[in-house]
Amino acid sequence: AGFFDTRSHPPRVRRTLIVNEMTIVNDLILREWHGNARAKLQDETKGRLHKRCDVLQTIIQEQLKENGYGEFSFWIPSEKRSEICANVGEIIRQNRMPRKVDNAQDCYKKTRMWWHRDKSKFLGSFLFKPVLFDMLLPGLLHHGGVSRKQHLKAFLSIFMTILASNIRFPSTAPRPIVCQQCFLANNKFKAECDRFVRHFGYEWHRDETKIRSVQTAQGKKNKYVSNKSRCKDIVASFIAVLDKMRAAMEQQSDEFIQLKIQEWYAGQDSQAPTGSTYVLLKLPPRGNNTIEQDPQQHISRPALPIQPMIRFS
Repeated sequence: AGFFDTRSHPPRVRRTLIVNEMTIVNDLILREWHGNARAKLQDETKGRLHKRCDVLQTIIQEQLKENGYGEFSFWIPSEKRSEICANVGEIIRQNRMPRKVDNAQDCYKKTRMWWHRDKSKFLGSFLFKPVLFDMLLPGLLHHGGVSRKQHLKAFLSIFMTILASNIRFPSTAPRPIVCQQCFLANNKFKAECDRFVRHFGYEWHRDETKIRSVQTAQGKKNKYVSNKSRCKDIVASFIAVLDKMRAAMEQQSDEFIQLKIQEWYAGQDSQAPTGSTYVLLKLPPRGNNTIEQDPQQHISRPALPIQPMIRFS
């Protein structure tokens, strides 16, 4: 006897009770397998998220120097990293139990396959959009010195470099650091990219699907034309739009750029980034090899020619 004592029941009832008991036991085993699979996947994903943050920091820092911002440093603070990991980890925790699993290893394999298939939209919303549009862009635009036009051109250069850069994890081939599927699946990063280029008067053909008419027994029908380079083509088209924007800024006045930036942040309303994401920090003076623990001591908040549409906490 297990959960139920079936010895006093007729054979038919006894078989039913035994089947019910086995179902309960199997369900508990499957839940344990799935819980272990999600926990393992969360740990692996957390490590990869930190590596993506490190690579993004390195690329942005190098590009800042190339664009004349060598006295400033870009960093993703630990509390922001914890927030990113927590948001992504919660998505993994909510994953539904896969069907028809044979053992614990098979359960983990199917859970990991789900994550690799759907992770792009979550990374876009919780990692790439906050880092690029809530941290880097306002950090550049609220840096004193050169004109707003130069700040925006620097952002476009850094953005294009990031989109063209790769990252490599153990036992994998180099992959784009910004998942190309981010430009296919609906997420906040894709929506912000589209809104950004449209705000400055450019059109981006973000998803060109091709169909052709075929003759069937039931008549003519439209059939989707497979395109294996679809993601690469979409990313390439977006980079081309950014490059066109940067080139066109040479003919635009600083007043026009300032007005467009002001309108950009006015359209964000409550989604405007706060002071906690203002992460362009002055480097310590030469000869000083230590950096103070309080990052607020290094934050530069210069006077701006126009009122910024960002609320600082």
